[in-house]
Amino acid sequence: MRTSPLSRVVGRSLLMRLVAPGLALLALLATATAGLQWRAMERDNVRLAKTLAAFVSAYLDNAYGSLEVFARRLPDTQGAASGEALGELLLFSPTMRRLLWIDAAGMVAETAPPGQAGADFPLQFDRLRGERLMLSRPLPSPVDGRLCVYIGVRGPKGTILAGELDLGGLAQQLPSMAGMPDARVMACDAYGNLIVHPESRQVAEQANIGDTPLFLAAKAGRHRVVYAQGGRLWLGTAGKAEPGDWQVLLAVPVWELVAPALYPTGLLFVFMAGAFVLTSGLLRKELRERVEEPLARFAASLPKSVDETEGSAPFAELSVFEGAFDEMAKALVKNERLFRSSFEQAAVGMGHAAPDGAWLRVNDRLCGLAGRGRAELLAGSLDGLADGEDREALRAGMATALAGGAATFAREASVIRPDGLALRCALTVNLVRDEAGEPEYFLCVGEDVTDRCRAGEALRQSLEDKELLLREVHHRVKNNLQVISSLFFLQAEVTNNAEAREVLLESRARVASMALVHEGLYRTGDFGRIELSDYVSRLTHQLESSIGGRDGVRFLLCLEPSHLSIEKAAPLGLLLNELLTNAIKHAYAPGEAGEVRVCLSRTPEGFRVMVADGGPGLPEGFAVEACQTLGMQLVANLTRQLRGMLVAENQGGATFTLTFPV
Repeated sequence: MRTSPLSRVVGRSLLMRLVAPGLALLALLATATAGLQWRAMERDNVRLAKTLAAFVSAYLDNAYGSLEVFARRLPDTQGAASGEALGELLLFSPTMRRLLWIDAAGMVAETAPPGQAGADFPLQFDRLRGERLMLSRPLPSPVDGRLCVYIGVRGPKGTILAGELDLGGLAQQLPSMAGMPDARVMACDAYGNLIVHPESRQVAEQANIGDTPLFLAAKAGRHRVVYAQGGRLWLGTAGKAEPGDWQVLLAVPVWELVAPALYPTGLLFVFMAGAFVLTSGLLRKELRERVEEPLARFAASLPKSVDETEGSAPFAELSVFEGAFDEMAKALVKNERLFRSSFEQAAVGMGHAAPDGAWLRVNDRLCGLAGRGRAELLAGSLDGLADGEDREALRAGMATALAGGAATFAREASVIRPDGLALRCALTVNLVRDEAGEPEYFLCVGEDVTDRCRAGEALRQSLEDKELLLREVHHRVKNNLQVISSLFFLQAEVTNNAEAREVLLESRARVASMALVHEGLYRTGDFGRIELSDYVSRLTHQLESSIGGRDGVRFLLCLEPSHLSIEKAAPLGLLLNELLTNAIKHAYAPGEAGEVRVCLSRTPEGFRVMVADGGPGLPEGFAVEACQTLGMQLVANLTRQLRGMLVAENQGGATFTLTFPV
């Protein structure tokens, strides 16, 4: 006799009623997770774009504020400003490359560094609110080709104090502030002229992005847009920088946003699908061994009639069915006992609630979380666990699930117990439906996370306090060093002895080099290291403005972006200050223009720094260790402090090469 294919029938039923809905639920979960990830990333990217725009606004506002302070202090009674006064003010504004005093006729009266006096300066590019003027679009500086923009403020008698604002720092700071390696950070003025772009060539060529979808959306007042470019989909967000109506644009590939949510969900999908298939196979095996095969053996034992057809079974044979069903009943009782034991002894609070929210079953752990007895808790409802707005959120989530929305939702809720104790509980609620798809009950799982929330909040507050303290320390150190630098300068101004004056100014430059280290730490918020190329660029600009600007001596920089700890940045800054000052003073005669090359690169062992000039070179037999001047003694001592090696040689001029480990 052929056995009945009961296992296959049950298998098909499981596939239609259990496996298929389970896989569909996982697919819906993946879709919902991706949607939540997308909305969260949209909000985060919009917030990040606005934060970057606020940084650009502060950058411009600080520059305008400096010019306004300078404009009030500079003019004499005739409404003019001296080039020496402009030069002194330039020292206190590291973001300005040049300062220009423009008379009422639009002519350049004075500049610092000197040059272009008497030239006609155009003033018709764009005018901003109040007394602040935007005098040009972003363009390369005539000094060294770095990206800059001319801004100005009105002075007395129709004059204008203009400044050449260095925009190169924005190109380095905005991407690092974004902290997203796959993102494209761009900035442009109100007409689409590029200021910051991942492709530096486009900035150098003064490209315009005024016709791109992201810029057009930002001009229309939309903070986010999805667009296709280069065969990829991008999520673009924008922030507006005041003053000047500049735009900060952030573009992130859509796949990079959604992929982090899809990967774990896909793995869960595969795992659950395998679990469903394995469970189905085991259940079919159990049915075959416990039901199908006993029935087959019973049918085979039935007596045959005379005409060889199957006859009725004797009543004694009915015990076979009784035994089979008895085994099935025992298995069901065992499974029910196992479920009840797991439910009651679970380490987290668990409960079943009817579709209207009334409790059907709760365990002791949930009663402990609510601070109520079992009977008292069963008299209430699921949403009664939470308090205030969390209660309304639970009701909204349950209504959404009943209406066909997400069947599972989770939320941290505030629970106020009758004894007055307030807890934070993580509640996960899942709507279970019957075979017909009708709501059957809610499964609620609650866990006390009060201690975890308090610990997290305490840790966050502690980190914020320490960060604020470190920022204030570096700010105060920077301010104190700047005060010392100003005292050196003031003392030099009232000193008649030329040699003493030069010594005071050199000491001032040394103190200023140390102040730059703490200023960089304060600006970036990274208190353990500084961006070395930005520091060297600012140091050379400061020296070029204060000392090298005379006679046209200027620096050529070749800097590889890298970071250095504060312990080594301070001695390196002093050492570079000595080498650069030495090159400016001794490489070229007074009145002779020249260049000083500064190169910075990484090596497998650490860093390599080179300072070279085009002067007459070093005297024969020159050795840094044997030199008795204070500057060279400082260079030798600082080299030893860095555990580095300094090589001095002649290569078309004096060349100093410093290598030191990280």
